[in-house]
Amino acid sequence: MNRYSLTDKPLAGQRALVTGASSGIGAAIARSLALAGAQVAVNYAGGVERAQQVVQEIQAQGGEAIALQANVGEESEVQRMFDQFFARWGSIDILVNNA
Repeated sequence: MNRYSLTDKPLAGQRALVTGASSGIGAAIARSLALAGAQVAVNYAGGVERAQQVVQEIQAQGGEAIALQANVGEESEVQRMFDQFFARWGSIDILVNNA
């Protein structure tokens, strides 16, 4: 059962990045943020298929999501990920460091 209805979107207009969001707790957090109305970036280090599945699940529920690859242990990859995020949505409101 979803906690929010289609008209109850307390995070509408917010932009979120969830690291390690291609599976497990991170994927659940990404889905929950999207259900609450946030635009969500699903970070993954490897396994693009799992990340794309989370993105597709969010989109199927009417949410907006993208997958961004980066090993968060590598500063240059993190910088590239943030550059891609900002290019898409301009700024960030929510960061969940799950990785």
